[in-house]
Amino acid sequence: MDSPIHFAEGANTTDQVPISQLIGPGVVIDVAQQAAANVDYLISVADITAFEAKHGPIPAGAIVLLNTGRAALYADRKAFNYPQVVFVPFVLPGVPRRGLPTG
Repeated sequence: MDSPIHFAEGANTTDQVPISQLIGPGVVIDVAQQAAANVDYLISVADITAFEAKHGPIPAGAIVLLNTGRAALYADRKAFNYPQVVFVPFVLPGVPRRGLPTG
């Protein structure tokens, strides 16, 4: 888990995230193949709509995990710690726009 504070000033640190936000229905969107071809790959709305076309709608309140395949590089610290980390907020159709939880 990456702490919300890494993306928003004043947001929760890992120890401040309520356990209720860590438990619930979940889905894994696998973009490992795309990320292997392009280390700068950014997940897109097209990835999400393709996932939903195959598996059905993502449930409201679901925890969405992204598999980029980077875990396979863990033993190679230089490759694993690629210096560019990008957070790109996007809005899913039918999902209200909201910021990161802060409390």
